[in-house]
Amino acid sequence: LKGCAWFIRSVLPLLPEGLTLHVAGTVVDPAERAALDHPRVRYLGSLNAEQLAQAYAAAMGVVVPNIELADGTFEGFGLVAIEAAAAGGVVLAANCGGLTQSVIDQTTGFLLAPGKPQDWAAAINDLVSWPQNQRRSFIAGSLTAVETQFRWPRIAALTLAAYRGLDRV
Repeated sequence: LKGCAWFIRSVLPLLPEGLTLHVAGTVVDPAERAALDHPRVRYLGSLNAEQLAQAYAAAMGVVVPNIELADGTFEGFGLVAIEAAAAGGVVLAANCGGLTQSVIDQTTGFLLAPGKPQDWAAAINDLVSWPQNQRRSFIAGSLTAVETQFRWPRIAALTLAAYRGLDRV
């Protein structure tokens, strides 16, 4: 679901040789673990909240390349995309599952076609070419949007409204 091995296999070879992928988190799938042995991948392991926020902010981009599975399984709400944007990361996320609800395209990040390596490579290459003022401006707008749209009181109110709107059985 997370798409890490897919990204390493399909997108990383299309990117400039100097770019490396830093991966944070736990690994439960042996195939995903094997993909992390790529020479252009640095596996960071589990990071605490402060370390993760620092990594998001320091990254050229934060990729969330979830993939769609044939059986229809998908990931729910993509909290990682909001956390990354709130930390000052520029988010590139798959346009699928819960990520469509947690990324405001062109505002808090960019939604890209899942499973389309050329689209991902083009978006990353574009991001690499951003001048510093464009990056600062995007991040400032993203931080404002995240604060407005994804504040816990607003999310709690929307969740409560959704529950209240359910038909009773």
